[in-house]
Amino acid sequence: MIKVYQDYPHELLEKRWPNISNVDPDLREYVSKIVEDVRVRGDDAVTYYSKKFDNVEMQKKDLTVKKEEIEESYNDVTTK
Repeated sequence: MIKVYQDYPHELLEKRWPNISNVDPDLREYVSKIVEDVRVRGDDAVTYYSKKFDNVEMQKKDLTVKKEEIEESYNDVTTK
Protein backbone atom coordinates (compact mmCIF):
# COMPACT_ATOMS: atom_id res chain seq x y z
CA MET A 1 0.00 0.00 0.00
CA ILE A 2 1.31 3.45 -0.92
CA LYS A 3 0.81 6.16 1.66
CA VAL A 4 -0.91 9.29 0.40
CA TYR A 5 -0.45 12.54 2.25
CA GLN A 6 -3.19 15.08 1.57
CA ASP A 7 -1.82 17.80 3.81
CA TYR A 8 1.84 17.06 4.31
CA PRO A 9 3.26 19.40 6.97
CA HIS A 10 5.30 22.12 5.27
CA GLU A 11 7.97 21.91 8.00
CA LEU A 12 8.68 18.28 7.08
CA LEU A 13 8.92 19.17 3.41
CA GLU A 14 11.40 21.94 4.20
CA LYS A 15 13.46 19.56 6.32
CA ARG A 16 13.61 17.08 3.46
CA TRP A 17 14.02 19.72 0.72
CA PRO A 18 15.43 22.88 2.31
CA ASN A 19 15.00 24.97 -0.86
CA ILE A 20 11.34 24.11 -1.34
CA SER A 21 10.28 27.63 -0.34
CA ASN A 22 12.44 29.05 -3.13
CA VAL A 23 10.54 27.30 -5.91
CA ASP A 24 9.35 29.65 -8.63
CA PRO A 25 5.66 30.40 -7.95
CA ASP A 26 4.81 29.95 -11.64
CA LEU A 27 6.42 26.51 -11.62
CA ARG A 28 4.61 25.61 -8.40
CA GLU A 29 1.28 26.62 -9.98
CA TYR A 30 2.06 24.69 -13.19
CA VAL A 31 2.89 21.52 -11.26
CA SER A 32 -0.13 21.95 -8.98
CA LYS A 33 -2.41 22.00 -12.02
CA ILE A 34 -0.86 18.78 -13.29
CA VAL A 35 -1.26 17.10 -9.90
CA GLU A 36 -4.89 18.22 -9.71
CA ASP A 37 -5.51 16.94 -13.25
CA VAL A 38 -4.10 13.54 -12.28
CA ARG A 39 -6.24 13.56 -9.14
CA VAL A 40 -9.38 14.30 -11.20
CA ARG A 41 -8.74 12.28 -14.38
CA GLY A 42 -6.56 9.55 -12.94
CA ASP A 43 -4.89 7.19 -15.38
CA ASP A 44 -6.08 9.18 -18.40
CA ALA A 45 -4.05 12.14 -17.17
CA VAL A 46 -1.02 9.97 -16.38
CA THR A 47 -0.94 8.56 -19.90
CA TYR A 48 -1.45 12.07 -21.34
CA TYR A 49 1.48 13.54 -19.39
CA SER A 50 3.67 10.52 -20.16
CA LYS A 51 3.24 11.33 -23.83
CA LYS A 52 3.57 15.08 -23.36
CA PHE A 53 6.70 15.12 -21.19
CA ASP A 54 8.42 11.79 -21.88
CA ASN A 55 7.17 11.09 -25.40
CA VAL A 56 6.06 7.67 -24.18
CA GLU A 57 2.76 6.37 -25.48
CA MET A 58 1.05 4.00 -23.11
CA GLN A 59 -2.34 2.59 -22.40
CA LYS A 60 -4.03 2.53 -19.01
CA LYS A 61 -3.44 -1.23 -18.90
CA ASP A 62 0.31 -0.52 -19.00
CA LEU A 63 0.06 1.19 -15.61
CA THR A 64 -0.92 -1.99 -13.79
CA VAL A 65 1.94 -3.69 -11.99
CA LYS A 66 1.62 -7.43 -11.47
CA LYS A 67 2.06 -8.86 -7.98
CA GLU A 68 5.03 -10.90 -9.20
CA GLU A 69 6.74 -7.74 -10.49
CA ILE A 70 6.28 -6.03 -7.13
CA GLU A 71 7.65 -9.02 -5.25
CA GLU A 72 10.61 -9.30 -7.62
CA SER A 73 11.42 -5.62 -7.21
CA TYR A 74 11.04 -5.86 -3.45
CA ASN A 75 13.50 -8.75 -3.37
CA ASP A 76 15.98 -6.80 -5.52
CA VAL A 77 16.18 -3.92 -3.03
CA THR A 78 18.93 -4.18 -0.47
CA THR A 79 18.38 -2.99 3.06
CA LYS A 80 20.82 -0.81 4.97
